[in-house]
Amino acid sequence: MPRRLLALALPCFLLLGLSPAFANGSLQCDGRPYAVEIQFSLSTGQLTELIVARTGPGTEGSERFTLQQRFVDHRQQLMRVRGTGLERPQVAVALRVAGATGTLSYRGAQYELRCSWTALG
Repeated sequence: MPRRLLALALPCFLLLGLSPAFANGSLQCDGRPYAVEIQFSLSTGQLTELIVARTGPGTEGSERFTLQQRFVDHRQQLMRVRGTGLERPQVAVALRVAGATGTLSYRGAQYELRCSWTALG
């Protein structure tokens, strides 16, 4: 009987999204006036999305970007991504990360960010 319960439980876990194949992680980079979250698949390591959010008091909202170019080297802590807005494809973004320092190019300006590779997850 326990084997039958296990056979029934596995599809339930998969439906609930508890499978590692569907798990995502993220890298956070903080700065002013923007913070960035880079999402990636834990199973493949593939970068999947970039989110830019305003920081500071009274600021709300964020903008999501589909990635066109992506490169990441976890061992050397290097990352380069470029993307366009999901809702506004004419808005482009670029992010370069080397160690704990990130540079966000967004809306015609560049912003310095602090990134933590140890906080992945």
